[in-house]
Amino acid sequence: MSAIAHILRRGIELVLVPFDALPGWLALTLLGLLSGAGMLWVVGKVTRQNRLERSRDRMASTIYEVRLYLDSPKRMLLAQGRMLVASARYISCILPAFAILAIPLGLLYLSLEPRFGLAPLATKTPMVIQVDLAEGENGDALAADPEASEAVTITAPPVVDAVRHRVYLRAELTAPVTAILALRAGDQVIT
Repeated sequence: MSAIAHILRRGIELVLVPFDALPGWLALTLLGLLSGAGMLWVVGKVTRQNRLERSRDRMASTIYEVRLYLDSPKRMLLAQGRMLVASARYISCILPAFAILAIPLGLLYLSLEPRFGLAPLATKTPMVIQVDLAEGENGDALAADPEASEAVTITAPPVVDAVRHRVYLRAELTAPVTAILALRAGDQVIT
């Protein structure tokens, strides 16, 4: 990761820290309102508002023109062509603001997804664990290491897919903890 991206990511993490104490729905609502206000401010400062308004008015007028000339296919097609041109101008007016907002909003999304998009696994709920094997490895010898995995219980024997070089295990959490599953294949231990 480049130094600039690292600095931006750390800055966004520092901005998000106060929202961690709030309930998820409230934090997301406030972040949505604040980011929406920030986007409006950037669009207002970066775009030329008179060109944006003119493009929007031309798009609206072509819609009325299409409705007005329904009986004339030639005029209707010309109006639709003008609508495409006006839409392209509108997008070209918005493009600089989009370019400025893309990086911070992308990094904001990357920071919000682990906070609010992922939920912990529930205890006693079956889950399937997929283990990708190296080419030529035998998945029949794969088993859970009972000493290193007391919070995860394997509930069925492993299913080996020799064609895709994968092993599937059905398991469940026995306690609501952060757990590392250790698997043993002969002398090797995979966590």
